[in-house]
Amino acid sequence: MMGNSYKYTKNGDRYELTNGPVIECNISKINIKEEIKIDITGGNITTNTQEWKNVDKGTNTHIYAKDSNGNYEKFLLAYDKSKKAKDLMNSISSWLFELLEENSDTVEILDQLKYLLYVYDGTDYGVTNLDDLIDLYESNNVISLMNVAGTGYVVKTDESGALPALTKEQLEKAIIARYKNTQQKENLLNCLDGFIEIQNKYNVNAALAVAIVQNESSCGTNFYENNPKAYISKNTYNWMSLKYWTETSGTKWEDRKGTTWCSYNSFNDAILDLGAYLSQRHFAEGRVTIEDIAVKYCDEKWGETVATYLKEIYDAAGISIGGISVEGDQTQGYTSIYTSTSGKVYKEYKQNLGSYANKPIFGNKTIASHGCGITSVCIVLSGYGIECSPGQYAGTSPTLYTELQSKGLTVQRLGKFDDNANTQLSESYKSTLVDHLKTGNAAMIYVKKSLGSEFTNNVHYMAILDTRERNGTTEIYVSNPWEGDETAWQNINRVYKGATGIYLISK
Repeated sequence: MMGNSYKYTKNGDRYELTNGPVIECNISKINIKEEIKIDITGGNITTNTQEWKNVDKGTNTHIYAKDSNGNYEKFLLAYDKSKKAKDLMNSISSWLFELLEENSDTVEILDQLKYLLYVYDGTDYGVTNLDDLIDLYESNNVISLMNVAGTGYVVKTDESGALPALTKEQLEKAIIARYKNTQQKENLLNCLDGFIEIQNKYNVNAALAVAIVQNESSCGTNFYENNPKAYISKNTYNWMSLKYWTETSGTKWEDRKGTTWCSYNSFNDAILDLGAYLSQRHFAEGRVTIEDIAVKYCDEKWGETVATYLKEIYDAAGISIGGISVEGDQTQGYTSIYTSTSGKVYKEYKQNLGSYANKPIFGNKTIASHGCGITSVCIVLSGYGIECSPGQYAGTSPTLYTELQSKGLTVQRLGKFDDNANTQLSESYKSTLVDHLKTGNAAMIYVKKSLGSEFTNNVHYMAILDTRERNGTTEIYVSNPWEGDETAWQNINRVYKGATGIYLISK
């Protein structure tokens, strides 16, 4: 917050603009309006609606505030009435920090805000470089900065590839650790048995139910009684925003626009009905992932947010479920950072991005045109904590197998890796690849267009980082080193088509 620095000293029932030490605000101007409002270089703070007496900014200027009876009242009433604010607030920023800390939905963006304020005005608020924020990026705590790729989580607990079901003790631990708001925590803990009951009875992942109520009503604290933009009354206990459905155990309730919702006698009754709804209206129709449920429950964005909350709950329980891709640093050549289900964190480099893209490799070739192999090596190495960039290999002719081994990794070669290979890999190696990925290790695959690969116009290397089962189909996570092509979960049969060689990599 730029501009001049002013200090206000309390004098009776008014504050004087002096050099006194009581309250310090860095402000650029004061607008006297019908509201108590201080404009602060791009933002404003409104403390109370009152009539102001026009004043000019200057030395010893007095600022008065009248109440409805014409009596002079105190300036900055919110500050003056709050002992905690008096104790903690010696600047506008710390007051804002306190407000963010009080709400579990905003507490996790605090460090991000501190860094942005530091960049803006140069003041050290506790976070002065992006390295301090790396945990936020990797643990997926800041939704607004993320491109979530975890909506494919299987949340029907008896389905192949499903997320591990949390025990009652694990879920309780996660709730206590994750939710700082007292009312939210109380609401969730009071329904602990209900969450576990729908998991046991309907195979609905209990953590999913918690994530849904967090998304829909801030865990039962956000209804139209305290938020005019909301539609549902707290008296319905419908904290998951479930529209009326014919098999509901609840009753019908109509909002101000005529939309009908379910109404219950308690939050726990609502959870039991949510379990029945997901089982009958989603699982029974084959929708067992967050991605698929989201389409009918709300929309794609809903699925991304719920998936993010779900992962945070597992993290709070001390269980890594991975499967999350977040934005990377394109200036360094990696577009995203992928966390695997085993917890490895991979930088997804692209051969045709970064300052190295047009640098030479293999003689007169470039990394952009012929660097898929070494770029895949760098992706894999990053997951084992080995810093590497494709640019390091500019001007060289690297041997991929040797580079991997030289970094202390064990490499098993299956098939052939040259232009003369004219036979697709044996089908038996497909299960070998999946079994290897299940150990939490990575692989690289070599594919050819001439043998049917859809991932290249000639020959191509790609990194394989993860595996899962979805709707009875084996999928593998492909980190494609060519920007513009698919880096995503893929059906293993599609990836395997045209493959002539695989590196199984471990440490």
